[in-house]
Amino acid sequence: MPTLYDPEAEYDYVLSTDRDKPKEEQVKFKLRVFSKRQWSELAKIHEVFKTTDDNESMLEAASDIVKKGLVSWSGWKANDNELVAYNERTAIEFLDDALTLNEFIELMIAVIQQGVTDEDKKKSNSQSDLNTESSKTVKTVQDNDNAKASQLNTNQ
Repeated sequence: MPTLYDPEAEYDYVLSTDRDKPKEEQVKFKLRVFSKRQWSELAKIHEVFKTTDDNESMLEAASDIVKKGLVSWSGWKANDNELVAYNERTAIEFLDDALTLNEFIELMIAVIQQGVTDEDKKKSNSQSDLNTESSKTVKTVQDNDNAKASQLNTNQ
């Protein structure tokens, strides 16, 4: 029997730049698990990456994707060692100034991957030789995102 979608379902994500730090120094992003309907909305936003080479449009789409997936963060300390509180209204503006382009793109990809890490994919690939159409599609989307991210980095 299928499980019902839990609108409160979330998962933690730590950027690769923080993973080697002690746990108490890592910023944890709380990301939303999407329903099928939310995935459809996300796919419409993601379409920009396939249809344009305009950097501004791609950066706006990346912000929209992160905005849809970001629930909160914890453990973020400012230079004065004070915790930075999450504010839904200003979060994207804050991230625009606080993260590098690579970190922001990594966060966007984390939203799209829904908690499946590269390590998870490696384990999955080693445990199964299945090569389904859906896994090909996910790989193509990830490859396209990485190619567009590289393009953004070289054009900035």
